[in-house]
Amino acid sequence: MSDDPLAAARERGRRFQADVLASDEVVPLSRFADVLGISQAEVLDLADRGKVLKLVDDSGQTGFPIWQVLGSGKLLPGIETLHGLMIGGPWTIFWFLTVRDPSLGCLPLEALLAGQVERVISAARFYEGLE
Repeated sequence: MSDDPLAAARERGRRFQADVLASDEVVPLSRFADVLGISQAEVLDLADRGKVLKLVDDSGQTGFPIWQVLGSGKLLPGIETLHGLMIGGPWTIFWFLTVRDPSLGCLPLEALLAGQVERVISAARFYEGLE
């Protein structure tokens, strides 16, 4: 038995991250770059500037949620604003987008895909305790 009272929670977090990174909705850098039709360096630049979510687990494994790329090849709107607003980083944004929000009545991701960027930003502000 561990002396760390948070050990079980940390392990659940590691398992969650591993499951997300292994899912079909998250792709490696090379595939994400191919889908966007840009170089891997350009993708990393987009991630560094908060324009796309780059998920990294404790072991350094990375992945990019493929739903960030719309059918037109454009990026999902709102991600950059969420990066500037949500202090927990990419995993917090991923969690926020993929869990049903009562104020929206749907997943924030679904609302973004429907073009409801301002509603999602408002819900994120509430989530972060800013409203």
